[in-house]
Amino acid sequence: MRRGWKGTVARALGALVLVLVLLRLAWRRLDPPPPLPPMPAWELSAARWSHGGLLGLLVAMPLTGWVYAAASPAQDLLG
Repeated sequence: MRRGWKGTVARALGALVLVLVLLRLAWRRLDPPPPLPPMPAWELSAARWSHGGLLGLLVAMPLTGWVYAAASPAQDLLG
């Protein structure tokens, strides 16, 4: 089935988001952030978990779109 231009744009934007997120993760690994200010242990843990969760979701979103597009090439939901 022929895909429309909307599907092509969506795939291109998804790939761009994935590349940008991976670059962001590499940058964070090479240039770590400054230490957090003093705070209770539960706040420190919550800050680290929420930041890690958001970064994980940023990676998961384009990957799930990629998996969906690869698993069902005949469906074109955007076109």
